[in-house]
Amino acid sequence: MAANDTITPSALVNIFSNALSNDATRKPFTIKGIYVPGKGANYNGVYYDSLKDEYIDASITLVVPAILRVNLEAGQVIECSAYLTKKVQANGARIELQVNVMEVHSQEESKLTEEQIKTFEILQRKAAQGYKDVDGFIKTKIIQQQPVIVTIIIGRTGIIDSDTKHQLRDALAFFDFNFVRVSLSNEGEIVEALRAYDQKTDVLVVSRGGGENMSIFNRPVLAEAALELQSYFVTAIGHKEDVSLLQKIADKHFITPTALGQYFQELYTHTMEELQHSKARLIADVTTQLKGSYEVQLQNLQDKLKNANEFSEMQMKVKQDEIKSLQQLLDQKKGVPAYVWVLVVLAIIAAFLLGKLMT
Repeated sequence: MAANDTITPSALVNIFSNALSNDATRKPFTIKGIYVPGKGANYNGVYYDSLKDEYIDASITLVVPAILRVNLEAGQVIECSAYLTKKVQANGARIELQVNVMEVHSQEESKLTEEQIKTFEILQRKAAQGYKDVDGFIKTKIIQQQPVIVTIIIGRTGIIDSDTKHQLRDALAFFDFNFVRVSLSNEGEIVEALRAYDQKTDVLVVSRGGGENMSIFNRPVLAEAALELQSYFVTAIGHKEDVSLLQKIADKHFITPTALGQYFQELYTHTMEELQHSKARLIADVTTQLKGSYEVQLQNLQDKLKNANEFSEMQMKVKQDEIKSLQQLLDQKKGVPAYVWVLVVLAIIAAFLLGKLMT
């Protein structure tokens, strides 16, 4: 494809789809992983499930014939013969690889726990659900000069409320903070707080500065509660070494409460700078347009004045010629009293002056 060639989106998708034609798509292979059932709907004799990698959060669509699926159990490690197909979606430019099962060779207990399998299912749900645009929402609120309501769930004895607010300077007036204290080692209290403040706040945050018992944020119960939230969900959990499940399904996450405060301040600063730049550009554009309009109007006015002056000079010349002609006629008509001709000349001059006044 040459640099100057113009192609359509669908053509671009087809180019990469055709590039995926290799030995893996033309002959059977053996694949092994953890079997995860799908929604359970039968599509022309096959089911669309998933095969998860045993060691990392990677998976692929598994197309299983109904006759083979009846013997498969969720969470089991299966090994099977299969072939690869591609599902091309022009809308969204997506190329999905699908493993089509031909034969199941073995099935054994997975080394993963039920909680790990549940974690994988939650991550799949979040991927399908998508992540809300927290940045865009807050920027819109700032531009509209509306306060952003932020509810932050913190520990009973934590001091991270001051750590967060300390990072905000001029931006503090745009954020309405509400700190809710619960026991962050009790998943029941956290879930209760999430549900209690959902839809009553713009942004709902779980924030903790670090310490012991951080494993609580990996519990599927918390993640499932967070998935149901309508408010924008953010985490600020001080644990750099390991990203917890709750952080993975948050719309936005930070490693410390301090970083959360910095985020609010920087987003406010950048938004205001963009807004000022936009206003300056708008004023410059309007000024240019008005200047152009005034210049056109001024030129039109000058043209009218010029035409008016030229017309007045022509009128004066015509009247002068008329007076001259009358004078000649007066010289020829000596018999007519002089005062009559004087009155005629005065009448012509008065008519001319009256015409000038009316124009």
